[in-house]
Amino acid sequence: STPFIVSKAINKYKAQHKDIAKKVKAVKKHSSDFEITDGVLVAYKGSSADITIPGEVRKIGKHVFENNTTLKNITIHDKVEEIGGYAFRGCTALEEIKLPDSINSIDIWAFRGCTSLKSVVVPPHLRYISDCLFADCSSLVSVELPEPIGGIGSFAFSGCKNLTEIVI
Repeated sequence: STPFIVSKAINKYKAQHKDIAKKVKAVKKHSSDFEITDGVLVAYKGSSADITIPGEVRKIGKHVFENNTTLKNITIHDKVEEIGGYAFRGCTALEEIKLPDSINSIDIWAFRGCTSLKSVVVPPHLRYISDCLFADCSSLVSVELPEPIGGIGSFAFSGCKNLTEIVI
């Protein structure tokens, strides 16, 4: 049974990396959509529903995707450490965002009004949930917070009328 398990794991690994390779190609194909200065993503000019943040980005700046109504899924690689305020505010179509473990700071209002977002797993190094971080995310059902969490800012989950579970 061991060769079967190893074989299965190898196939899964190859399948995952093939998917990542496709995403990297997509990033290269749409690289003119991203404006990056000194490792900070300062603007996004594209209109894709699914995007992957380019590898050289270390911080997603303020207001970068604010009010982008076409963005549905975003993949953030594990070199990004910060997300600026209002970065995804009003992204009403955003359904899924995978926050890597490398994130240690998310500024105020970053996801406010992401009305299609259903669940969030907060990275383990994030110790503070900023003011209004997930406010008005009306479809948000569950949030998983790291332990220990240092604090939760004012109105962080205000207007999350479907929020039924916060796991710490």
